[in-house]
Amino acid sequence: MKLTIPTFRIPDFPLGALFVTVLFAIGLLFAVPDLPSAWLWELIVAIAFVVWAIGAGFSSPRHSELADTVQQEPEGEEKAQDVKQEISDTSSAAIAALISTIKAEGLANRAEERKEDRGKQLREQFTIALLAVTLGAVILQVREMIKVYAPIRAQAEAASDQANAAKTQAAAAQTQANTAKDAVTAGSRAWVGPTNAVIAVQPQIGHEVIVNVSVQNTGKEPAKDFTWTVDPLTISGESTMLSMDMEDYVFRCFTTQSRQHAQVIYPSSGFGTGFEFPVTFSADKIDQNVIDGYTTLVVRGCLTYDTFSKTRHASFCYFYKGNSSKLDRLNICASGSDAD
Repeated sequence: MKLTIPTFRIPDFPLGALFVTVLFAIGLLFAVPDLPSAWLWELIVAIAFVVWAIGAGFSSPRHSELADTVQQEPEGEEKAQDVKQEISDTSSAAIAALISTIKAEGLANRAEERKEDRGKQLREQFTIALLAVTLGAVILQVREMIKVYAPIRAQAEAASDQANAAKTQAAAAQTQANTAKDAVTAGSRAWVGPTNAVIAVQPQIGHEVIVNVSVQNTGKEPAKDFTWTVDPLTISGESTMLSMDMEDYVFRCFTTQSRQHAQVIYPSSGFGTGFEFPVTFSADKIDQNVIDGYTTLVVRGCLTYDTFSKTRHASFCYFYKGNSSKLDRLNICASGSDAD
């Protein structure tokens, strides 16, 4: 009677695939130690390990020599009986000897194969166990690294917050320092500007008109390299050309550079008394329209000087309109007066 012992084996899970899976999980844990779902990758590795262990026969029942004998000997006996029957029928001693030799050789081959299978299974089980121990040690080490990494990261974030706070405080301190510096400069620098514009003689037809512009330094430092430019204009009627052009004039004034070794305007609080310069309108521009107030005389100018090693500017604009303006204090234009 033939006895068969059933065994269960699934296809071997490749060693390379398991090794790559383990390395991937370990690399991920090292690269992202604070990954919230790190346990998921550990589970993937564990599942791969179990599948390989089953595929390698780690959990399959071992075949004992007795079981192999019981499983295979009866089959050999049956074949031997058939062969003996044939031998008895043919009565050939030579054929019986050959068959006996073949049988012995087959039994020896099967025994050798079983021995090799047991050796292969033992090696695979040893490899699995070694990998399991290594993986366990690495996971424990990674867990320790995660525990250490959290405080280090917290310290780094705290240090970054402190650095940002220090940077903000430094910027605020720099702003305060600049503000204080500007305040000190504004309180100590020279400030030169016009104080008045007058016409000494009543305008007459066919006679030139001279406008005297007075400037003064109301600051605390001498204004060095002081220069001025003036631009006398006549505006007819209620023209808006002056207002439209004044912004451009102020811009050009503020881009003018000082001239070295020019005038010095001393502070009025000391022994300085200011400065005065004339602006002349030629006689051909003075007609009845000027006298009656239909044509306006306009004086606009630009002052340039140095203080605290920096060039400063002041622009001004005065006008005279017949029958309405005072000769000893001309009117100030609606635009064109500025200082830096």
